[in-house]
Amino acid sequence: MGWPQPQPEEVERILTWLREQDPHLSSGRLRLALTEAGYREPDISAAIALRQQELDAALPPGSDLRNRASAILIVAFLAVWGVISAALVTGDQQGSLGSGGLAAIILGVLLLPVLLLGLAAIRASGRLRRGVTGAMVAILAVPFVILVVVAGTCISTTDPFR
Repeated sequence: MGWPQPQPEEVERILTWLREQDPHLSSGRLRLALTEAGYREPDISAAIALRQQELDAALPPGSDLRNRASAILIVAFLAVWGVISAALVTGDQQGSLGSGGLAAIILGVLLLPVLLLGLAAIRASGRLRRGVTGAMVAILAVPFVILVVVAGTCISTTDPFR
C-alpha cells in the first residue's frame, strides 16, 4: 500500500502560491493555510521542501548562522563545565575521583541535555539559516540562562573555589 505520493501538478500549484507569499512566514502557518485550502499533506511537504531549497540557494554565502551559534553554545557549555569541574576536582582532598570528581560528572550529566536541546533548537531555526542575528541572540538566551542557573546552583551548594 505505502505512503501517498505527491502529485506533480498539485506540488507545482502549491509552489506557485508559496512563491507569492512572504518568505519570512513560518512553515507552520503556510501548512495550516494550505491544509485549510484542501491540499494533501504529501503535496504540501514536497512543495515546502522545494521552496526552502529555492530560498536557501538564493542566500549569500556565509549567511547561515547555525554553525556559529552551535559553536558558541558548545564552547560556553564546555568552558563552564571545565572551570567548575577543575575547581571541584582540585579542591577535593579525597584523592583520585572523590566527591569533587563525582560532582563534576553529575554537572556534566545535568548540562548535556540542555546543550542538546539548545543545539536542536539552533538546527531547526529557519531564521538562523537566513542570517537573522537577532534570532541567534534569542535562541542562545534560553540555554545560557539555564547554564547560569545550573552553574550558579553548583557553585552555591558546593563552593568549589574555596
